[in-house]
Amino acid sequence: MEPEQQSRVEQLVQESLELEEYQRGEFLERRCREDNSLRDEVESLLAFAKNAEEFLETPALEVAARAVVGERNATSAGVPKAENAPLEVGLTGCRIGAYTVVSHIGRGGMGNVWLAERTDGRFDRKAAIKFLNL
Repeated sequence: MEPEQQSRVEQLVQESLELEEYQRGEFLERRCREDNSLRDEVESLLAFAKNAEEFLETPALEVAARAVVGERNATSAGVPKAENAPLEVGLTGCRIGAYTVVSHIGRGGMGNVWLAERTDGRFDRKAAIKFLNL
């Protein structure tokens, strides 16, 4: 994308984010006119911003607590607990925003890191999600 086009996209995204969601369609209709690729790019970034906001609205501690409860239920049902990884079993398969936890990547002094994949069909992305030790 040309720098001028990128700058225009960024400006439109920022202006759109200042509006209520229901006002954005009309705003983009006026500002993008016949440039459908510009509008598509702006709408894609707005959707990403919304998903990022929703992702951040779910506190990591809440997700971890659900995972611990899920693991305790699995362990009491006869499923063996993962050795030395108290949350590993419980987080695999959990949804966090638009992402689903796939597997445990590793652990360090500050926390544990999991591989996650985006599951809403809009983007084919993987991410690392880190939960800090408390």
